[in-house]
Amino acid sequence: TTIPEILTVNLTNPPSSDGWKETKPHLKRFLCDSVLLPDGNVLVTNGAQQGTADHNQKKVMDVEIFDSTTETWSVIGKLKKPRLYHGTAILLADGRVLVAGSTGHNFPVAIFNPPKHFEQEIEFITPPYLKNNPIRPQIEDYAESILYDSVFKILIGSSEIIEKVSMIRLSSTTHNNNMDQRCLFLQILEKTGDTITLKSPKDGSWAPPGYYMLFIVDANGVPSTAKFVHLS
Repeated sequence: TTIPEILTVNLTNPPSSDGWKETKPHLKRFLCDSVLLPDGNVLVTNGAQQGTADHNQKKVMDVEIFDSTTETWSVIGKLKKPRLYHGTAILLADGRVLVAGSTGHNFPVAIFNPPKHFEQEIEFITPPYLKNNPIRPQIEDYAESILYDSVFKILIGSSEIIEKVSMIRLSSTTHNNNMDQRCLFLQILEKTGDTITLKSPKDGSWAPPGYYMLFIVDANGVPSTAKFVHLS
């Protein structure tokens, strides 16, 4: 499809704000993987333009970014290998995206010649926020375990201007679907010197219990390397 849609749910004022909105990417594709990034944007990669799961054609090599603020799309680069059915993509703690897998376009043939049709190489996508190797904010100290509906603090580099703090759930992805993908921006209660005071998610309906990557994002949109935290 060339018409992905956004559903906005406003729990404080539902009648005026809920609804679907169309967006316009540069390419149509299916069998693609969408990856939530720590700055709130979405990276879309992999896929084909025609066919069905095991019988597809017209591979899509372009990698796109959806800007969640402007709701616009841009192409940021190309894959080195086609990533079709059974392709996958996940966010890494360093902010890059790992891409792997693909069974080609003809699964019956793949059964008889696996080395040729089962893609065994991986590659890494570097989002625009890491272009030109920027100086990155750092989380110096943090709580490894966080309780719901609680206040906690993290320690950062004292000169850093932090705009966002995001938590991204660890991935469980297969068949071009990431069942555990979720990104939350934590409420910043106070920023004092090298300390940020945060409010954790209210309960499991906002963020299921388990492990998350905790990122801080600076004024230039550059994320830190994540720290792993357990939410319960």
